[in-house]
Amino acid sequence: MKRSDIEATILLRNNTPLDIFYGLTPNEMDHLMYDTFEERSPIQFHPDISDATLDKIPFFRLAEAFVKVVQREKRMKLTPSGALQRKVLLELYSHGFATEWYIENDYFKVWQEHHWPQIGSARVTANMAGLVKLSKGKIVITAQGTMLLKAENRVELFKAIFRSYCLEFNWGFNDYYINYPVGQFGFGYSMYLMDRFGDKLLPSEFYSSAYLKAIPDLIDHFADEVYTSAESQFHDCYSLRTFERFLDWFGLVQIEKNPDGRTKPDSKLMRSALFDQIFVID
Repeated sequence: MKRSDIEATILLRNNTPLDIFYGLTPNEMDHLMYDTFEERSPIQFHPDISDATLDKIPFFRLAEAFVKVVQREKRMKLTPSGALQRKVLLELYSHGFATEWYIENDYFKVWQEHHWPQIGSARVTANMAGLVKLSKGKIVITAQGTMLLKAENRVELFKAIFRSYCLEFNWGFNDYYINYPVGQFGFGYSMYLMDRFGDKLLPSEFYSSAYLKAIPDLIDHFADEVYTSAESQFHDCYSLRTFERFLDWFGLVQIEKNPDGRTKPDSKLMRSALFDQIFVID
């Protein structure tokens, strides 16, 4: 076979939609996995994201409010252990942008960051996005943070926070599952699946199974235990990180809840209206 024929065969194979990727080609899948927000990726930010849309994104509102408090304080003092002071936690929680079930139901008070996973995550994400930094034991705003807090740069602020949360922040920061990026690696594929199938309620297992089908080696990081299988652990880890602490935190998914407001163990979910206002997926 001639070299040109081999190259043509490879090109055809890499640009042929595959059932295992639910219609994506290997090239498209590669862009989703490794260059999620670049020009050739099937995922793009919507060209016209309004202020009204941004106001509906819980985690963004919290991170934005945190950076604004840092700007106001100029040099934000921390506790001796390096945590946010209680008065800051109370102020941010009072906005109601991102509430926590255990706090709302009086299991915890807003005393420490670890009682409220969203705020610790927002703080780390803002730092990784270059919006704030630690200086001589205090948190200060950066030049980048000051610039992006200007009203005309609000969409870019959102993009910086979203990219940082997806690409830099460790999604395992708030859980006790394996220290491996299950859910975070290939998160763009989960967004693609949500765009394609999320117009109706489907069990979370549908998405975890489709994700594992595309990236089967991930199951090797789990092992059967006395009371639970490797597959069950994988599903729970993927669902927590992808749905409850990513898509739901950003308002991109609707998840079935119990009457008490907690997520059902066998919950079904679907794409939110906000999803299509923020992203365009080809």
